[in-house]
Amino acid sequence: MKQLQHYQRRVFAWQRDVAGQPVTTVANHRDPAFYQKQLSYVHSEWFDEYLPHSIDYSKALAENTQSLMLRADMDSEALIEVSKRIENLRVDLADDVGDVAFTLLGLLNAAGLSLGSTLGGIPTFSSLASEEIAVSSDIVDLANGPTFDTAGRVESSLLSLIRISDAIGFSFHDALEAVCDSNDTKLWTDEEVSHNMDKASENGWVITRLSGRSERCFRVNAPNMKLIKSPSFTPPNLKRAVFGYTMLT
Repeated sequence: MKQLQHYQRRVFAWQRDVAGQPVTTVANHRDPAFYQKQLSYVHSEWFDEYLPHSIDYSKALAENTQSLMLRADMDSEALIEVSKRIENLRVDLADDVGDVAFTLLGLLNAAGLSLGSTLGGIPTFSSLASEEIAVSSDIVDLANGPTFDTAGRVESSLLSLIRISDAIGFSFHDALEAVCDSNDTKLWTDEEVSHNMDKASENGWVITRLSGRSERCFRVNAPNMKLIKSPSFTPPNLKRAVFGYTMLT
């Protein structure tokens, strides 16, 4: 639980400093329009990214099992190719789960809510499909239910994501950590800003220096306030999450 509380604070800092979003810790100060926008991010990460990859992953596993049953003489290169495909999909799914968790925690920050101090334990895993249905239901309920009726559904989804991660074979917390680390690299360094001042002037970029930060201390936005990634932006490194994974006991 403390880990998730830590990540909620980290996501809050990213939303406030890097994305310049109107997050709050006070429910009375929340921005309804931003809450709905953040909810759309959650919806997109789950339904447009995670679920399609999960379908591909299930198909790949089924095809692999069938191939092994029907072709006992499958050559080593074919086996390696199938194995690589499954491992690549696991990496995609780790990335997706990290993104979904990140946006769910961001939704709490949009609503001015915090994770409960006594988040429930992790019930026995039933099946991947049932956990995915549970998350889908939570997200649909968030969209259709009372505005800001958020904390319980978010906590339920996060627990399902932890069980999903364990079932597929990667570390939920390491995946979320990788996503957080990657998102932090969207900020620019002083040197990067200095080398791109002509481009910034030409395109009307809005450059904001952030206090309390040392190396990466500039947020750069387009005129429409869309965040512009730094030249040194790096995608999530999911090696530890996927290949350094130890199954829960």
